[in-house]
Amino acid sequence: MGASDAAVGTGKPGGTDDAATSLKRRTFLQIIGASVAAGALSGCRPPREKIIPYAKQPPELTPGVANWYASTCPGCSAACGALVKVMDGRPIKLEGNPDHPLSRGGLCAIGQGAVAGLYDPYRRIGPSREGKPTTWAEADAAISDALSRSRASKRQVALLTGSMSGSATAALVADFMAAFPQARHVIYDPFPCEAVREAHRRAYGVSVVPRYRFDQADLVVAFGADFLGTWLSPVEFTKQWSSKRAASHAARHIQVEARMSLTGTNADERHTLSPSEQADCLAATLMKVVTTLGAATPDLASVKASWTSEVQTVADRLADALVAQRGKRLVVTDLGDAAVQTLAVALNDALGNVGTTVDLERPSRQWQGSDTQLASLVGAMQRGDVEVLIIHGCNPAHSWPRGKEFADAVAKVPCSVATGSVADETTRLTKWHCPSPHALEAWSDAEPASGIHSIGQPVLRPLYRTRSLQDSLLAWSGKRMSFHQYLQEHWRTAVFPKAAKASGDFAAFWDEALERGWVQVEASPTRVGPFRKGVVPSALRQVAGRTKEPNGTEFELYHSVALRDGEAANNPWLQELPDPITKITWGNCACIAPSLATRLGISEGQWIEVGAADGSALAVPAHVQVGQHPGTVSIALGYGRTEAGPIGNGVGVNAGHLAALSGGMRRFHGQARSVAVASNRPAFPFAKTQIHDDLDGRPIVGEADRHAHGSPEEGHDHGHAGHEEERRKANLWGKPIPSDRRWGMVIDLDRCTGCSACVAACDIENNVPAVGPDEVRRSRDMHWMRIDRYFEGDADSPTVRHQPMMCQHCANASCESVCPVLATVHDDQGLNVQVYNRCVGTRYCANNCPYKVRRFNWFDNQAKLAARRLGLNPSVTVRSRGVMEKCSLCIQRIQEARIRSRNEGRDVQDGEVRTACEQSCPADAIVFGDLQDPNSRVARLAKDTRAFSALEELNRQPAIRYLARSKRTEVEA
Repeated sequence: MGASDAAVGTGKPGGTDDAATSLKRRTFLQIIGASVAAGALSGCRPPREKIIPYAKQPPELTPGVANWYASTCPGCSAACGALVKVMDGRPIKLEGNPDHPLSRGGLCAIGQGAVAGLYDPYRRIGPSREGKPTTWAEADAAISDALSRSRASKRQVALLTGSMSGSATAALVADFMAAFPQARHVIYDPFPCEAVREAHRRAYGVSVVPRYRFDQADLVVAFGADFLGTWLSPVEFTKQWSSKRAASHAARHIQVEARMSLTGTNADERHTLSPSEQADCLAATLMKVVTTLGAATPDLASVKASWTSEVQTVADRLADALVAQRGKRLVVTDLGDAAVQTLAVALNDALGNVGTTVDLERPSRQWQGSDTQLASLVGAMQRGDVEVLIIHGCNPAHSWPRGKEFADAVAKVPCSVATGSVADETTRLTKWHCPSPHALEAWSDAEPASGIHSIGQPVLRPLYRTRSLQDSLLAWSGKRMSFHQYLQEHWRTAVFPKAAKASGDFAAFWDEALERGWVQVEASPTRVGPFRKGVVPSALRQVAGRTKEPNGTEFELYHSVALRDGEAANNPWLQELPDPITKITWGNCACIAPSLATRLGISEGQWIEVGAADGSALAVPAHVQVGQHPGTVSIALGYGRTEAGPIGNGVGVNAGHLAALSGGMRRFHGQARSVAVASNRPAFPFAKTQIHDDLDGRPIVGEADRHAHGSPEEGHDHGHAGHEEERRKANLWGKPIPSDRRWGMVIDLDRCTGCSACVAACDIENNVPAVGPDEVRRSRDMHWMRIDRYFEGDADSPTVRHQPMMCQHCANASCESVCPVLATVHDDQGLNVQVYNRCVGTRYCANNCPYKVRRFNWFDNQAKLAARRLGLNPSVTVRSRGVMEKCSLCIQRIQEARIRSRNEGRDVQDGEVRTACEQSCPADAIVFGDLQDPNSRVARLAKDTRAFSALEELNRQPAIRYLARSKRTEVEA
């Protein structure tokens, strides 16, 4: 029985009606009709809301006009420079700081999504004790008492944090630790670089991570290091790599890896070897390079005997390339093995790379974690030696291979404190939770490289009752000052005197630092001793002594571009960001080669069990990936969270426990005890945004000979000449109506790496909703911009092409001719615009679009929670259900520039308007501007002989042009 039937009623059992509870049907319908009419009339009136104006408007705040503040990106320890866009008091967007010497304006997808964490409705709003809310006064009193007991009993006080490179923060931690006789500061990172530091300590006597200079290298050889995706400082490295790649004497890049990584897809030459084979290949390459250069080599016949013929062939190729290359070279590897890293150090030294492409005097300070120190701390906690444990900025309960052992150890600590802003897996283990504010609500500092200091400044007051770790340490130390005051004083005494232009006015220096977001000072160079040749024979023996099973299967763990260590797993925009290679969203997978899938009878999405040598096993759905090493299974980390929040919980599987501890250090690869099909589970339906991977011979993505680069006046032809002839073909609708401007874009496929930072930037700038895995499976994802990825050639060693694709803003647009309500039309700026209020959702335009870039809103996908909606861009309409939407080339930014130029009595200048995708691109692959202005950069690039349009034969006349990717097949002298 429905609700209306119950209201109308037919009388009580027994045949008598109750006049007080029954109504005649006619009377009921009259009442309903009157209420509907009243509701309709009330909808014609605006809602009543109290508006309280400023009594005195702040001079720096104009409603509807954004303010920008320089800061430091909180996404990871790379500490890129960032600009925070604040609209009406709310931070809504992070952009790269173009003046920052490391990131130079780029920002990765993680950095783009960091602003969403500010409005995460599942942040902790205040301190708690064993899950129950408490006050800061009570928490401070209890923790201070515990610290006093530790001083009296001489038991340990342990501070466990992620990397904090800021000099002021480091000084504050040192001051805090000095107050306790048994204190230790342990740093734990999701990206262990301890093997790199240990290798340089063995070789030069200095425990540092070098600052690698890809912009100085004429040849880069990488063993597994995904330096364009997730390794160390990907934004910095992408900037360097793309600038060198676009130079007249372009750098060459050779990648040796097991999985198809983002960096591998951009390599000029790629070889597939398992992780253990990579170690052997590095050893063989070193031996041949040293022999070719005429240096003495150790007699290690037993070492050479362990190399396979395939390893020796690749090593010969690499050694010949390294020796023949004239200019500077660079060799890097990400293997978490100190012996393997020592071989890479020796190879760089033999090639003369130290001081040019490997900077040891001004090293990186980005990743300082130590697995051995964490293992030691866990042992101390298990023995009961730790009185107070303070955890900040790390989640070892999720990512440490021995998570249960860590949890049991924390339970033995009398006073355990977590200071994360959310209640994660590690926070749940502690007795006290003293939440920190979001990075955009607090002061911080960073020193990502020696001598480069940056500041993170709050751009709004904390939304909740939170307090930063630095302020908490000051409070628990009994110091009556804020970290803002401590930071200023530290910069006055330690940073300001080293500044090149330092004068007596610190206030002016401080204001300038806040305005720029960073300063560069003279730093004392690290003293590096001579290379110790004795470390090479022992490292070679260690590598050769690793246990290897002939024809055995290995596993490899890696970090994804979207989630890294999984800290941002509750961010729906990052969960829905497609993996650049697999195009899978909302989860991870086990990448296996087609040959391995055929041999084991594994199909796409089928669950497999991967067993490690220690007896542990992991069930994970399989993805058949071309270009994968046939003897290696690769699984992404950062998934399988259990305390991330309702969005991130249970997404994917946690592969972290497969990592092994060797010499106290994590190794993200090893021998798989078994790989078997889990026959009792149905296939998992991956949520993919691209299901067709082949070009099928279609000339969609252009390729050109790099030696033919040049302007049309120089007579160079890259096989894409003749677009103008295409434009003169017959047109059913006649010539396009002339417009004042013709906004357009050129995308250089030679620079584009496919990193997807532009996709994340577009989503956040334009309020593009995340729809969830079920809708993605139905091809209902809402991304206005996508990165198409195509494979060509042999499945074992394919060629990969990346092509950003968005609305092409065609002058001869096929969508406009079929819309029955003129919802998609051209404006006076040459843009193909979408009038949301007219759209009735016929979807004719999407059916008629050859580029398939229009998105239909099947549901009201925007988050209903108020906290999430606070982060939406107020300059962009929030679309409702039943409306077609697409890329607008950030028309809101175009209009802002037009209004500003009109008020100033001038024309819009070239480069004044930057779309969100252009501004975020770490590779500087996107250029936006007016195609009708012959002096604009975009117009000049559009006439380059590498320029082509997608699907030129259709004569759509798009405003988006591409520059063909260059062929590089030979080592250039």
